[in-house]
Amino acid sequence: MTADAERLVDRTCSGPVADWTDTSVNGSAGRELDFVCGGFAGREVFWVDGDRGWAISGEPAVVELMLETLRTN
Repeated sequence: MTADAERLVDRTCSGPVADWTDTSVNGSAGRELDFVCGGFAGREVFWVDGDRGWAISGEPAVVELMLETLRTN
């Protein structure tokens, strides 16, 4: 997950690796970043479930709503 955060640093809508925080998605370890892009708030979350990696990005309230209903197993 750290390698992915490092890869995204130079993307237009991202932030420094140090700004990513630990999170959990359906009991799986993950990382998340809140950022501002073009004047709009955004949130990116990625996590690992078993041997698969997942990511979701968008407006924070929508990301949270989607994560509440998402089942990856």
